[in-house]
Amino acid sequence: MKILHISTSVNASSANTHLHMALKRSGIDSNILVKHCDLEDENIHVINNGFKDKVINKCSSFWNRQCIKKYEKDENMPFSVSLRGKDISGLEYVQEADIIHLHWICNFLSPYDIYRLMISGKKIVWTCHDSWPFTGGCHVRYGCERFWHDCGECPILHSLDQKDITSRIMKNKKKYLMDSPITFIAPSNWMKNNIKNSRLFRNCDCEVIHNTMDLKLFKEKKSFSRLKYRKETSKYHILFGATSAALPYKGFHYLIQLLKDLHVYHTQLAKNIVVHVIGAQGSAEKILKEFECVFWGYVSDQEKMAEIYNLVDVFIYPSIDDNLPNMVMESLACATPVVSFDTGGISDMVVHKENGYLASYKDQQDLLNGFFWVLENNDKNRLGKSGRLKIEREFCEEMIAGKHIELYQHLLDERKRG
Repeated sequence: MKILHISTSVNASSANTHLHMALKRSGIDSNILVKHCDLEDENIHVINNGFKDKVINKCSSFWNRQCIKKYEKDENMPFSVSLRGKDISGLEYVQEADIIHLHWICNFLSPYDIYRLMISGKKIVWTCHDSWPFTGGCHVRYGCERFWHDCGECPILHSLDQKDITSRIMKNKKKYLMDSPITFIAPSNWMKNNIKNSRLFRNCDCEVIHNTMDLKLFKEKKSFSRLKYRKETSKYHILFGATSAALPYKGFHYLIQLLKDLHVYHTQLAKNIVVHVIGAQGSAEKILKEFECVFWGYVSDQEKMAEIYNLVDVFIYPSIDDNLPNMVMESLACATPVVSFDTGGISDMVVHKENGYLASYKDQQDLLNGFFWVLENNDKNRLGKSGRLKIEREFCEEMIAGKHIELYQHLLDERKRG
C-alpha cells in the first residue's frame, strides 16, 4: 500500500508529519509531496519548480492578492483564494500512489487540480485541518454559516456583495468538487458537523479520525535542560501559546483580560504568577509588565516544546474557533491541564473537570473561574495525569495510524469491486 500525502508545506509539528511518521512505523509506504519543507526526510519530496513554475507562482500570488485587495479584510484573518494551482496528476509519485491523501493544499492545488486527480482514477482522502475546503476562502469562520449555502456577503471581508470573491470561489468549488467521490476525514466531531452541513460536501463520506503525535517525545519530564531556566516552584506558572497574538481567533485578548482581573482583584496571587508565552512575543499589552513574563518566541524544537509544557502548571488556551489544536493535545500529553472555551474540537480532548476546565463559550468570567478551579483542584497533578491517560487511550500513534490504514484498505477494496 503506497500513500502519498500532499500539502503546501510541512514542519516538525505538522499534523500530517505526525501521521506520516506513524504510518511509516506501522510498515506503510508513506510519502509526502510539498511545495515547501523544513524537514529532512527521504520520503518527503519537494516539488521541482523550474523557472517557468516560479514565474507562474509569482503571477498567481500577485493575482490572489489583487482578488481581495478591494475588500477591507483584517490582514491577520487567514484567507486563501487558490483558484489557480499546479497540475500534479502526471508526476511519478502521484502515478505510483494507491491513495492520494490531501491535507492543507492552499496556494498549491486549485479545485480544478484536485478534479484532475479524481478523474485520473485515484482514490482520494482529504483531511480538513481547517474550514477552507468547504468555504469560499476563509480558514476560520468565527461562527459564520454562509458556507451552508453559497457564501457571498462575507463578514470576514466586510463585504455586502452577494457575488463577492467568496461566491466566486464557492462556484468554482461547486463546479469541480461538489458531491465528489472524495472521502473526507474530520480530525474532530465539530469539524465533521461542519463538513456534513456544508453546501459542497454534505453528501460525501466523512470519517472522524483524530490527529496523533509522538507520545514518547511529549510526556511528563522533570528535566528542563534545553530551556536553561530555573523554575521557582513557589510560584504558579501559566502558559499561553499561538503562532501570533495578532490572530484574533486564538483569543489572546481573553488572556489579557484574565490577567487584568487577577492584577486588580487578586493582587497577592498575581504577584506569585509567572506568565509564559510561546509564539506571541512582542505584545505591547501593558498588563504584561505587571507580571513576571517569559517570552519563548517561536519554538520549532519539539523537545524544547515538551519541556515548556512540563515546566508550567496550566495551559490557558482561550481560542474561539479551532479544529483539533496541536498545542492542547501536546499539553495534555505532557500531563499539563488545560483551561479553554468549550468550542471546536477542544472538547474532544479536554474533559470538563477531569483533565482541565471547559469554560462557557466566550465567557470571560467562566474562563477565570476555570483558572481558579484548576488551581484549587489539581492536587498531585491529578488533572494532568488524567489528561495524559486520555491522550494515550484515544490519540496514540498505533490507534490513529490503524484507523487510517483501515480506511485506506476499505477504499482500495472498494475500487477492486468496481
